[in-house]
Amino acid sequence: MSARSVMQAVGCAILATVAILPADQAVAADNGIYGRLDVGAAISAGTGGDIFNGTGFGNDFGKTAAFDLGIGATIPVGLNGVDFRGDFTVGYLPSFNGDHSAPNASGATILSTQTNVRTWTAMINAYADIPTGTSITPYVGIGVGGAFNHLGLLAYNFNGTPGATEPGADTTSFAWSGMVGLGYKLSGSATLDLGYRYLDAGDVASSGTVTLANGVTSTQAPVRSRLSAHELTVGVRLDF
Repeated sequence: MSARSVMQAVGCAILATVAILPADQAVAADNGIYGRLDVGAAISAGTGGDIFNGTGFGNDFGKTAAFDLGIGATIPVGLNGVDFRGDFTVGYLPSFNGDHSAPNASGATILSTQTNVRTWTAMINAYADIPTGTSITPYVGIGVGGAFNHLGLLAYNFNGTPGATEPGADTTSFAWSGMVGLGYKLSGSATLDLGYRYLDAGDVASSGTVTLANGVTSTQAPVRSRLSAHELTVGVRLDF
């Protein structure tokens, strides 16, 4: 799936999000519609598997910066003192960098490589805001959507000696997330957002086409692992 296709999907999702809003919300200037921008950092969780046996990358994919841009709206329904809102966000995680290694059965040979992963996400999110009667509002949320993961070229070393290369693959997967955070009201239209998000971004995979140091190319099962991450972000929600 190309970057252009991802952006087309993002555009369609934005239109779908706007379309499901009530008509009076879609046209009013003071109806609770907001834009948001968040920046932060993400640390990947362990991937599992064994890279020597091709069952996964092992270790983790490292850490990266995190960026999100979105549009949303409050939902004019409260339940037992809880307020609700939803938004559509596009996220970018530009450079997960991880070190991976594993020995063979005897331990005499260690296979190692580094991964570089770029991830784009498109998510529809729902939140429950818990009013406190102050400028601070805790919230919890969940999100579902899609993730596009690009894995860069893999250079394999055997006991530190270059031995093979393998291109990474592009994968598109279902993604989900869980969020918790605090909103701090800066003014009548601006809210500072401090948040934590757990993101499951689906699979990261190699291509399965391996070229040895002597130039011989072979095909094998791709190495595949799940990419999940813990994110800490700071952002601003601005009412339109």
